[in-house]
Amino acid sequence: MEDGHKRIVVGAANAWLEAAVRQARRVLKGTLDDGQNVEFMLFSTALNNAMRGAKAVLGKDHPQVASFVSAVPDVQHIRDMLEHFDNYLTGEGRLQSKPTPGGVRAPWMLTATGSESFLPGGSDYSVVVVTRTGTEATQTSFELDVRTSLRACADLVEIAIVEAGIEQLSEAVQNARDL
Repeated sequence: MEDGHKRIVVGAANAWLEAAVRQARRVLKGTLDDGQNVEFMLFSTALNNAMRGAKAVLGKDHPQVASFVSAVPDVQHIRDMLEHFDNYLTGEGRLQSKPTPGGVRAPWMLTATGSESFLPGGSDYSVVVVTRTGTEATQTSFELDVRTSLRACADLVEIAIVEAGIEQLSEAVQNARDL
């Protein structure tokens, strides 16, 4: 990718990171009721787009991309479930199992965890997507911790900004780290 194009793409990634920061603030204000559900969906989309832009600049094999995926391993699955919600709500999502002989399909549900989280590290706010996956229809959960994922994305975008030859400190990166 040419340097001029890197700057354009990283500018968009940075803008998506700022959108993720704004949505994270909204998500962190409450529980996952109907309103928070929408805020989380928008957060997840913004986070994914920031990651995609940074990854386009750095390349999929860059160590910082691997670091992001390690910190936020379920981000792609959650993005897929939200992007293809219609398939997952009917139990026909790619990760879901085939229907039982009785025609029952896997449920799909978002749930929130707060400061009393059962998750490792006692996360301040995570969203867990639960469904059944694989040929054995194993109940599986996919987690996206808001602060952890946002900070990992800020690290990724920051490295992409440097790769694009921009020396200015990103306000979006700093806002993500301050949240």
